[in-house]
Amino acid sequence: ISVVIPFYNVDEDIFRRCIKSILLQSYDDYEIIIVDDGSDDAYANCLEKIMLLDKRINVIHQENKGVSSARNLGINQASGDYITFVDADDEIVSYYFSEATEYLINDKYDMIIGGVYYSSQNKLPNDFRIESPHISIYNKNNINDLLPSMIDINIFFENGGNIGRGPVARFVKRELAAETLFNENISIAEDILWNVSILKKCSAVCLVEQVWYIYYENNNSATHKYNSNIVLQLEKGLNALNDI
Repeated sequence: ISVVIPFYNVDEDIFRRCIKSILLQSYDDYEIIIVDDGSDDAYANCLEKIMLLDKRINVIHQENKGVSSARNLGINQASGDYITFVDADDEIVSYYFSEATEYLINDKYDMIIGGVYYSSQNKLPNDFRIESPHISIYNKNNINDLLPSMIDINIFFENGGNIGRGPVARFVKRELAAETLFNENISIAEDILWNVSILKKCSAVCLVEQVWYIYYENNNSATHKYNSNIVLQLEKGLNALNDI
């Protein structure tokens, strides 16, 4: 497994929470690729300390080019059979890797999708895990049924999770990710474009109705700041989505 983490000016305590959730995984055959997207020195310097926590952690620095560029660099540097993305201010549950690899082991799925739990108060239920989560298999005959979920949140699980619109809570075959990079010219809805593009190339997808990923709402993120160009950027993203 290759874990790709785009990083830009994230508080050290918050990022340590993210890294700790990965290092606590019982499945240990993975690498962590942190791509620093031109962070200020005060934030970037903490990555050198983070790298000392485990030999599987690698840090790459680049000038600020945006989250899509950072993810693409991580994909190109990855050596795992499968890639998963984690955002630097979120975390994953302790059983994510071990449970997902049960479905990856026979190599018949191009992508495994789990659930995202959205938290606005940093407060989580005591236990998300379902002992026998519902499993759905999608192939060329019905894979388009997943398309609406790649664009909007509309499938909810019994434990409060749902299919996220971002690229998280899923494993994708590395060669498939390498030929379906993020569009670096799109700054809004780039994750939706990537989801749809990946799905159109998949022959088999496994959906596991289990929470694997904790998304924390960040009031300091780009989506919470005034953006005078947001209408033009949304138009650009929607036009690109229409093209595919």
